[in-house]
Amino acid sequence: MSGKRVINIELAGRKFPVRVDIDNEEGEEIVRNSVKYLNGKMIQYQQKYKDRDQFDYLAMAALDAACKMLGFRQLPDSNDMLIQLRNIDNQLSVYLNKE
Repeated sequence: MSGKRVINIELAGRKFPVRVDIDNEEGEEIVRNSVKYLNGKMIQYQQKYKDRDQFDYLAMAALDAACKMLGFRQLPDSNDMLIQLRNIDNQLSVYLNKE
């Protein structure tokens, strides 16, 4: 049975405790990379749009991240793609063996 541990992150200049699975190092890495991404996007928006509230920058960064995530969901499933590639490989093998 895996437990949780707390990691501290800083997002938009504020500190937050976040719980991650003890046994899942990838989970912590995903959280930390997500925070890094959002903070980086916020900096880009701060440079582009001056005199806005921190919340505005965070909202735009979150919208950007959500759009990218939903865009990836619309891509073909990697498992389906692998099956299709295997089928193509098999068809090519059959075709090349005929000659």
